[in-house]
Amino acid sequence: MGDGLFWIVGFISFTPLHLGLPLLVRLINHGHLPEAYLRWLAFELFAASVVFALAYGLSQLSLLWAMLLIAILIPLPWVTIRKLN
Repeated sequence: MGDGLFWIVGFISFTPLHLGLPLLVRLINHGHLPEAYLRWLAFELFAASVVFALAYGLSQLSLLWAMLLIAILIPLPWVTIRKLN
């Protein structure tokens, strides 16, 4: 249970920073969030959930590969939010 709890706490602390910063930058620059951004937020939350579930599975084999998967996920919202502009 310790490993699962570690990944759950990681997801809960990672997600607001991971998804919140791109939205905060958008709000500062433009002053509002269109409906498309709410759909983007839902999709990115789902994608982060899937990646963390995969990382948990990988952590049983190798913690290095699990952390690499999380590191690859970090710039993803910044890339996908540019497509909305």
